[in-house]
Amino acid sequence: LIAEVDRELLQNEIDRSQTQQRDDDYRLGSLLRDAITAEMWNLYGA
Repeated sequence: LIAEVDRELLQNEIDRSQTQQRDDDYRLGSLLRDAITAEMWNLYGA
């Protein structure tokens, strides 16, 4: 039983790590998208 709980806890840590990575990737992508949009607006929209 303890080994099973240990495996589940380890899997939860892996799942949490993957979720954190996706969140970080989303934030980075959003920042890049916004920066590119602002730069294009400054270059071509003005």
